[in-house]
Amino acid sequence: FMTKINKNADFKTWNIQRVARGISTLSIVFILLIWINCAVAGAQWREAPLSALITMYLMVINFVILASWAIAWWREEIGGVLFTIAGALAIIMSILHNEPGQYWVIVINGIPFLVSGILYLICWRRIRKQKTPLPLEGC
Repeated sequence: FMTKINKNADFKTWNIQRVARGISTLSIVFILLIWINCAVAGAQWREAPLSALITMYLMVINFVILASWAIAWWREEIGGVLFTIAGALAIIMSILHNEPGQYWVIVINGIPFLVSGILYLICWRRIRKQKTPLPLEGC
């Protein structure tokens, strides 16, 4: 089910995989806590229709991030691509949605997922490189 990496055989890839999983898991827990807080506190949508539309896009992006997290534990390449795309989209939507100077929102909404996606892709590439058979000499 999950890609197992032998810690003794390839310690660097094992660490990359652990860091990617850790960053993505902690970031998702943080976003879920924000969602719970908004649901319990009864957070109101802003009055402007464009603002509500952008917030709806962020919700869709967050659902894609949740799906990416589940997929990345199983298939690093697919999850890594989805994380990278969703992280980049979250950064773009955060820039459009927030006032200038609120860089912490961009950091929370996109950068951890972008970094996780890149780390998953690095891990997948290293695993794929190990599984590639050596070319035959003299043929």
